[in-house]
Amino acid sequence: MRTSSRTRRRALTGLSAFAFAAVTGLTAGCGPMTGGGGEQGEASCAFVVEFEKHRYRHLDITEFTAGSQIGTAAVPVCDDTGGGRDAVSREEEEQEVYRAYEITGLDTSDAIAVRYAPDDEPSFMARTGEELPPEVRKLLDEQEQRGER
Repeated sequence: MRTSSRTRRRALTGLSAFAFAAVTGLTAGCGPMTGGGGEQGEASCAFVVEFEKHRYRHLDITEFTAGSQIGTAAVPVCDDTGGGRDAVSREEEEQEVYRAYEITGLDTSDAIAVRYAPDDEPSFMARTGEELPPEVRKLLDEQEQRGER
């Protein structure tokens, strides 16, 4: 079952820098969650898009300017059930894609903007990895200093 773009957007809006840092090591966009006793729990897929061989995760930065459309960003298949063969067949079927935009002042290898629907405001997507890119960290720090978090 698919969630609507508005529902997904509302769910992503509350993602903090801490949560971003905690999950960026999951470069595939999904991974197992464990319960308090260390037992294996249900798996969970984070919202990640792929653009030009980089993966990006939503970050709640609201003060940015989206520039020109640069293509489309695709949601990679998340195999959160461990059924490798099923993941391949799902990947061949239908892949979700979103319009991708450059962000003024940032390199597209660090961050892009995506629109979940044509009428939606663009959402900030930062490259996944161990740490936020320095330019993205600067934007987030500036926003926090203004008290917008």
